[in-house]
Amino acid sequence: MKNSRQTLWLWLIVALLAVWVVLFERPAKPPAPLGTAVALLAELQPGLVTSIEMTVGTNRLRAVRGEGFWQLAVPVVYPAQAAVIEELLEQCARIESSRFIPAAEVGDQLAAFGLQPPRAVLRVEQGSRHFELRLGALAHGGNRLYVQLSGQAGLHVVSDRLLGLLPRSPDDWRDARLIAFGTRTVNRVAVRSGPRLFEAVRDSTNQLWRVTSPPPVKRADSDRINLLLQQLQQWPVARFVVDDPNASLEPFGLVMPEAELQISHGTNNVVSVQFGKSPTNAAEQVFARRLAHTNIVAVSRQWLDLLRQPVWDFCDHRLVDAVATNRADRIEFRGAERFTLQLQTNATWLLTEPFRAAADPNLVTEFLRGLGQLEAVELAKEVVTDFAPYGLAAAAARFSLSQSITNASGATNALLAQVDFGTAQVDRVFVRRHDESAAYVAALGALNQLPQAAWQLRDRRAWEFDSTNVVNLAITQNGRAKKLARNTAQKWADPDGPLNDVAAAALEETLHRLGSLRAVDWTAQGAAALSQYGITTNSLSLTLEVVRANQARTLALRFGRRAPARHLYATATDSADPTERGLIVFEFPAQIYDQFVVPYLSLTP
Repeated sequence: MKNSRQTLWLWLIVALLAVWVVLFERPAKPPAPLGTAVALLAELQPGLVTSIEMTVGTNRLRAVRGEGFWQLAVPVVYPAQAAVIEELLEQCARIESSRFIPAAEVGDQLAAFGLQPPRAVLRVEQGSRHFELRLGALAHGGNRLYVQLSGQAGLHVVSDRLLGLLPRSPDDWRDARLIAFGTRTVNRVAVRSGPRLFEAVRDSTNQLWRVTSPPPVKRADSDRINLLLQQLQQWPVARFVVDDPNASLEPFGLVMPEAELQISHGTNNVVSVQFGKSPTNAAEQVFARRLAHTNIVAVSRQWLDLLRQPVWDFCDHRLVDAVATNRADRIEFRGAERFTLQLQTNATWLLTEPFRAAADPNLVTEFLRGLGQLEAVELAKEVVTDFAPYGLAAAAARFSLSQSITNASGATNALLAQVDFGTAQVDRVFVRRHDESAAYVAALGALNQLPQAAWQLRDRRAWEFDSTNVVNLAITQNGRAKKLARNTAQKWADPDGPLNDVAAAALEETLHRLGSLRAVDWTAQGAAALSQYGITTNSLSLTLEVVRANQARTLALRFGRRAPARHLYATATDSADPTERGLIVFEFPAQIYDQFVVPYLSLTP
């Protein structure tokens, strides 16, 4: 009986402990586990979005997509920064919910999650679809954010990266460029600054720009103006000043603007901007008003100064157009000497005057490139009626480029470009184009770098022969002489007898190198120039007798001092060359001279 009572008491104690545990010691409900991250706005397609809007309190910012551009609609109508908006939309499409908090857990505690009221509301329209995202406070643990989708009572926990892309002010979504016309075609640029008007118009046929104002019409630097139009679209707004279209223009100096820029296509204005005075204590800036939006901004003055540079800076300074150098098949020079180059059907150039000879293709290419780079450095006078004071009535030198064409009247040479050079003054020379009435000034050095004699364009191949065709070789140097000849066995021998195999092989290799001799560069012409380049009676001299098909020719080489580039000045003559017009000094390749001529042919002790 006693044991039964004890057992009953023990069971009673156990029951009481169980009730205690149930009522007071039950562990708190564990937090909802983090589930697999899921896309929050899976159906959002940024490319199809037609508008995006953000509301913070009573402030509202809205942008709408147009044909290839974004534009602010609220609180001001203004071009928007497409890249900024599209980056935000891309981030919205990538938002993933790492945790969902059911409405039952949220209860009426939205304020605790920063959602009553929300930090911001983001609304996106995609055709007939609407997405609304309410942004709350940062979640505990950092880098996370509470958000709520419209139509859902529960909350999501997402990455806070979205916050960094939200605009802090309407200006964050504004296009920060003063000028923006994208890929729209423009063919007129006009800058008015006081009484001065600069205007450039693009030709619809050749797409080249011409300066139409101030008159007369002038060739424009098309590359520069095209680059200028690209650069103008990077002109940044330093700050947005006034949006009220009814604001007084007087404080900004825009009642009578200091300057006006107009970019247009035909009669359609694409961009019109007025420029006023500088802000107080900011002389490096200037107020500007883009008429399509009427708001006033502050921009850097240096861009305006670029537009107001002298007209000459926007003109084409080239004296020979690229079209001429590309199409020319005949080149003439008339000066102290005369020469003519004619392009052949096999695409090689031939000197036809004052003698017929092959022209060096590389030298002709450099010649044409030099003509294309020839520029005026100054405008002497824009409209000249008498060129005599400039020495251009009867030019001292003239380059002409023409193209052979065939028409109903037969073949003729159409003049593509002609440049006359007149009076030279120290380092300058007056110059004119055949198709303009202006007199320019060019650097005299630019003229002197162009070839002005036929020998300067000759083929740099001195000759061509096979070493086995050389039958005699005479060497003279400093009063000493040596002769080598092939014997009846076709072996090389000197007065003392046949050369050994090593010496004969070295001589053959040297003659092989000389057989395809090519000048490094032409230097000067005429016997009077020989001593200037160290070519004297004591210089090393080689005379070769070459026989081929029973026809003999005599070749002679005379060497002088070293050129600045370490090559050797030399002259070469060929008895079989009917075009020879006096001695020509050229640069002989240093490698052949040092490795073959000196060790095997020099008579220096």
